[in-house]
Amino acid sequence: MAASGEIHHMRRQCVLPAATTPVISELFPTIQEVIRKHLSKWVTQNAILGESESRYLATGLATQCLLGYTYNNREVYQIAEAMSTIEQSFFTFPCNLPGSALRKAMESREVVGKLLDKSIEYQKVRETGSSVLKAMLQNRGPNQLTMGEVKDVSMEMVFCAIQGMSKAICTLLLELARHHHVTEKACQELFHLNLLETQTVGDLTVNKMADLTFIKRIVKEVLRMAPPIGNGYRHVLRTMDIDGYQIPKGWAILYSIRDQQKSGTSCEKFDPDRWLPHRDVTKVDQYMYTPFGGPGQRSCVGESFAVSCLEIFTAESIRNCQWNLMESNPAMKYFSTVEALDGLPLVVSEAPPFRQRRITL
Repeated sequence: MAASGEIHHMRRQCVLPAATTPVISELFPTIQEVIRKHLSKWVTQNAILGESESRYLATGLATQCLLGYTYNNREVYQIAEAMSTIEQSFFTFPCNLPGSALRKAMESREVVGKLLDKSIEYQKVRETGSSVLKAMLQNRGPNQLTMGEVKDVSMEMVFCAIQGMSKAICTLLLELARHHHVTEKACQELFHLNLLETQTVGDLTVNKMADLTFIKRIVKEVLRMAPPIGNGYRHVLRTMDIDGYQIPKGWAILYSIRDQQKSGTSCEKFDPDRWLPHRDVTKVDQYMYTPFGGPGQRSCVGESFAVSCLEIFTAESIRNCQWNLMESNPAMKYFSTVEALDGLPLVVSEAPPFRQRRITL
């Protein structure tokens, strides 16, 4: 599912030009449109499971923005469920027998592969529009990919986007439902920038999002408290000692991103203002915040896209709806990814009218 070494480097170079801020900014209206569509559905349904609905939303964002293709609801559901099955095969015994986790994952990969073929064929003949997939198909440089490689990269890219963003969206819903004062402070920020009242798609531009500094801190705090991918995996290049323990060269090691980020003063408290400039701990140690892999060549190439989606989702959800937890303290698991064990049942309703909200600010 994930490449390494020279293959990873070559694929990364192909994706990088399509992951820049100017390219991502062109996707903002699409991101908004997808998010609003799902929020409207949540309000209509009233009672939802945050885990599954976040996964369907993340699937819509990944396919429409990264692949540049709009799948129907049934296809979105198929992709989302197939990717979930693939994730569930991680850390299981690699036995390719009927009914085994590995066999289910392989079958799910085939399902996604057939659906990816539709988006690839569509982008081959499409003359307008931008997407990461289209950029890969148009690449004629030294790192040009074969069609098989394009499909593999698309598979990996969509998988990472769905699994990462769905977990982060679900955690956002959980933490904002628990901390109403944070939601109210975000409302105030939107109000003072004349963004609390929902406008046409495209009103959340790059410049306007840059002014939403508190919402940016909310997203960063969510990624600190519960990074979507809770662990990192590395191969030891040379024998080393850590706290008296010898780690031999060649070993594969696993480390906890969550434990690394949840250290220091009041680390268990959800506090977006810990990211104010005078309190930012990464100025002292940059490895205190590594939800996207930290600095260097192993950093996540999709960081800008993922953060943009999460920030727009935070703004859109706050100004369009309100929600409450059915279970005030849901049981959580954090290995290998963060997940609410009960599916995070929520009651979602439309946000109060603008004038009523303005009076409270």
